[in-house]
Amino acid sequence: MKVYLFNFPLLFIFICVKGNLALNFNIDNQYLFPINSSYLIEIINYTFRGNYCVQLVADESIIANQIRKAMYNFHYLRGISDKRGRFQCISCVFITSTVDIFSTLLKTRPVDTDKFLSIIINVYGENVLHELNRQNVADYLTNWRGVVIDLKSPNILYRYIPLHKTFKTHKLSDIRNKEVGINYGNFGGRKLRVGTFNCSVNSQIGPLDANGRPSWIGGVEMKLFDAIARKLNFTYEIVLPPDGEGVGGRRDRYGNLTRGLIGLVLDKTVDVAFCGIWQTSFIESHSLFMTSPIHEICVTYLVPRPLPFSQMGFGLFNSFEWKVSALIFLSIIITAIFLQLIAFIAAKYGYSHFQLTKFLKPNNNLFQLWSILCNNSPKSLAIFGPLRHVLVWWAVFSFLINAMFSSSLVSHLTATLYDKPLDSIQALVENNYYWSLNKMPYLSNLLNSDNEWGEKWVQRFCFRSEKSLCTILQENDNKLAIFAVNYEYGVLLEENIDCKHILRKYQTLAECASKYRTVFLIRHRSPYNDLFSDYITRYRENGLFLKEYRELFYQKILQDNYILELRLPSNIYNIKKVKLRLSNTLAIFYVFCIGMIISVIVFLLELLWHRKTFTFAF
Repeated sequence: MKVYLFNFPLLFIFICVKGNLALNFNIDNQYLFPINSSYLIEIINYTFRGNYCVQLVADESIIANQIRKAMYNFHYLRGISDKRGRFQCISCVFITSTVDIFSTLLKTRPVDTDKFLSIIINVYGENVLHELNRQNVADYLTNWRGVVIDLKSPNILYRYIPLHKTFKTHKLSDIRNKEVGINYGNFGGRKLRVGTFNCSVNSQIGPLDANGRPSWIGGVEMKLFDAIARKLNFTYEIVLPPDGEGVGGRRDRYGNLTRGLIGLVLDKTVDVAFCGIWQTSFIESHSLFMTSPIHEICVTYLVPRPLPFSQMGFGLFNSFEWKVSALIFLSIIITAIFLQLIAFIAAKYGYSHFQLTKFLKPNNNLFQLWSILCNNSPKSLAIFGPLRHVLVWWAVFSFLINAMFSSSLVSHLTATLYDKPLDSIQALVENNYYWSLNKMPYLSNLLNSDNEWGEKWVQRFCFRSEKSLCTILQENDNKLAIFAVNYEYGVLLEENIDCKHILRKYQTLAECASKYRTVFLIRHRSPYNDLFSDYITRYRENGLFLKEYRELFYQKILQDNYILELRLPSNIYNIKKVKLRLSNTLAIFYVFCIGMIISVIVFLLELLWHRKTFTFAF
């Protein structure tokens, strides 16, 4: 869409002045720049955080191209790529006249984009936030992180939050204050007691020394906490939960409620606890403060992959619609009658060719047509006199039909079919599956038991030790659904299974049993509540959590390939079956009908010539 402003220079200047936009000339003094360079530098610093290799994508309007050209002259941009991504920059700047054009560009967005800055010129004076929501721009941004600015209201920013897939409104003054950060002061080496343990991608700690300091750390949440500790200058001591209790809130096989990290916070043994703790009503019912959410996870199950089966020769009957076979049968009948009629007229008007007598009988006509359709032309059909055109067109028709039928038949006979997959909790209940954990979970919160199938699935829980899981999984036709947690980049198990090679026979259930968000646990009225919530919000909105989870899962996938394979459906490499439909074959019948008309015209001309000259024309 082109937006021309040649006839509206005064209107543009009025809009800029009304919106308090500073007008500065660029280096060449050839066009006006609608925002000052210091403002743009500040916004880019805030959006890209020091990564100044950007990809510029602008529409064809005059102002958009002015901004794009001016940005090429800014010294602080270390690299600028064009629309083709010449430098493969992971940051992208969109310069568009309206939100609608911005949405259109996103549909063909550059690949591997991580952060974005969208400059909306807003030539029609639209409500930018309303248009962003109305046009579902968040559906195209997915996990990108960035900011949308409206040149008519440059003091307002719309920041995209990937976790919630929404836009949050900020004032530029508030952004500047947050860049400095709330003054939490210097803790001067104050010691915090921290409850955590080794829990896969969330927290990883090495052996503890005498002061409770780990020799090494890893995991998304542990690295976040360590970064806050170094920034605010406080030390920490790791306190492990009692053996086997983990986060807590589950009942063991004897019915006792494990306290774990939850108990450590309630007893004031630790100041803060984290290790992939789910935000559940069980925690909310206790006197605990939950920080802003870190990441959303999906509770799911691993179920056996559908087994392939051979359809044998059934593809011969379902590779085409019945309408196609009916039309072919009707074509044979009509053509046979047509041949008999031409043979009768030819014999009546003096054609004495011996082969005409064969086509005076309906049975012979049907046999000859069926033979040609099956690619088996009799030798006696070398020369057919006045019938030769009809049979030639029928041969062409038969060749095309056979070619299409062969392609459809091959795709059906060679395609691998699978049993019906288990794709829901209802399917698991109906097929008598059960699930297990080595500790009794808090079922009312863990699963969605509000519906009928959720209640039945909760009742199918049973205890199984971790050592017995491999024995069960190696049994044929076992009915065990493996409890798992699906992150955005991979699937992790709650149980330790030694026989991981067996998991290649499993895949992730398509349905989420429930969804939860992970949080930090702190006591109510703790002085650290706002501190951790504020930093977690900053990390989440900047996309650092998604980045860390992605990198950790890529490392785990290199060690355990099954983590990635569990998310792949078993029929991902299936050959697509192409069914022969009437709509695909109508063109062949149209060609055949045209050929019949041509044959009739040729026959009538030959008949007329024969009557005049009393000679036979071949």
